[in-house]
Amino acid sequence: GLIQQDLTNPFHLGEVEGAKACAAKYGFELVVTSGDGKIDKQVEAFDGLLGQCDIISINTLDVTAFENSFKKAAEMGVKVVVQHSWSDQSLGTIGFDEYAMSTEVGEYAVEVLKSQGGELSEKQVVLLTGNDGQGLNENRIGGFVSVMEANNVTILAAEPTNWDGTTAVTKMENYLQAYDKIDMLYGLSDSVTYPAALVIKNADRRDEISICSIDGSADAIQAVIDGDMDSTYLLASQYTGYYKVLIPYLAMTGEYDFTTQGD
Repeated sequence: GLIQQDLTNPFHLGEVEGAKACAAKYGFELVVTSGDGKIDKQVEAFDGLLGQCDIISINTLDVTAFENSFKKAAEMGVKVVVQHSWSDQSLGTIGFDEYAMSTEVGEYAVEVLKSQGGELSEKQVVLLTGNDGQGLNENRIGGFVSVMEANNVTILAAEPTNWDGTTAVTKMENYLQAYDKIDMLYGLSDSVTYPAALVIKNADRRDEISICSIDGSADAIQAVIDGDMDSTYLLASQYTGYYKVLIPYLAMTGEYDFTTQGD
């Protein structure tokens, strides 16, 4: 089983493509569902797979909401692998080193800010984040912010978007109205950064606002080529989705042991 946060985010859809390719290659049955962006629905989706699946790989909106469901899974002999968060009730966690990745983005962002001219201590940055409390979200913020603080760059605001592009558009419009001076936008995912970049472009403020992001989606890569964004960190969703079901499958067949892999 593969449970996404939603099936509208382009990154999540790309992961489903990769997961399906993995299932076809290795010959296991794959069941895909999501929570439609809502915690209660994601819990329902998880519970609904317990009678169908041997192992479930889940990108939780809030891992703390699944304590009872994970207990139920253990009682039924269903294994659980959590993505981007940690639970003692799971076999282990699949994800990226989000903190290190956002630190790299921050280091590149500093170079972009320097290229604008002026002192770093005068620079002001806004963030578009994902879901508050989600491990992935906090680490993608943390590394970047640590670099900004080390370089005396001001973080004006950091607003959650729930990884929703429409929400990101509204938040970016609000930023543009609230702040006369914004030197950079850092978005935690292309799914929110790219729509916000279009808002900046349409407001004729692209020349003053640099834009850095994470994911490496096709739209964002093209935006970098066209000059509408400065950077995106390539994750390639089809590949991440492939491994988010391959590793659980190998764990079930005994070819992968989370307890011996370390961090």
